[in-house]
Amino acid sequence: RNWELAIARGTDPDDLLSAHDVADRSRAGQEVVAYLHALIGQRRAHPTDDLLSMLVGVEEQGEVLTAAEVLGICVLLLVAGMETSINLIGNGMIALLRNPDQLALLRERPELTPAAVEEMLRYDTPTQFTMRVALTETTVAGHTFARGDGVIVLMASAGRDPAVFTDPDRFDITRYAAASAPRRHLGFSLGLHYCLGAPLARMEAETAIRTLIARAPGLSLATDTLTYLPSLIHRGVVSLPLDLSAD
Repeated sequence: RNWELAIARGTDPDDLLSAHDVADRSRAGQEVVAYLHALIGQRRAHPTDDLLSMLVGVEEQGEVLTAAEVLGICVLLLVAGMETSINLIGNGMIALLRNPDQLALLRERPELTPAAVEEMLRYDTPTQFTMRVALTETTVAGHTFARGDGVIVLMASAGRDPAVFTDPDRFDITRYAAASAPRRHLGFSLGLHYCLGAPLARMEAETAIRTLIARAPGLSLATDTLTYLPSLIHRGVVSLPLDLSAD
């Protein structure tokens, strides 16, 4: 977790990072690479029934993943698979606890949990923006991007677009409840960059949130003062103190 936090913090632009942040990112990167490199070697020699052994053993059209490729996938899984899922669950619980009518509705109708998670992704997405490169000349809202131009996509802003969503600042766990309701949000990006772990992230969030509110019927925030991560890209709290026993 310490490695992952340091690497995630280091994904912000360097101009916004302190010397300590940069040093932590470098240290965490070196340590996690050394750890995974040794683990990859172990799995190549002695495969077991786990994801890393499957990655090491992947073969497509006679080609196998190199150690560097397996390493890159593992680091991605570590950072993206932990930080975003943790923040999705945390942000989602905050939204529920600050909207008691929605929490009460979810307790009454737990089958709404999948729809609630989609609304959490729209309402308070764990990844605020991402960066892309224009592959062809493209005009968006009157602004033309040339091939090779850098583009910043603000997913958090897109989730509150009044041209797309009715009453976008309202947290509504029924927004995606209808079977015909499309999952219109950028919480997992789109196209070629669509999140590889989206099904797992949904499963993690649905299971964690459904279980927590079922086991703690008096659940409430233990404090109204929450400290958020010092990050532009990642939206989440440093900790989420909850009272599990309130009446």
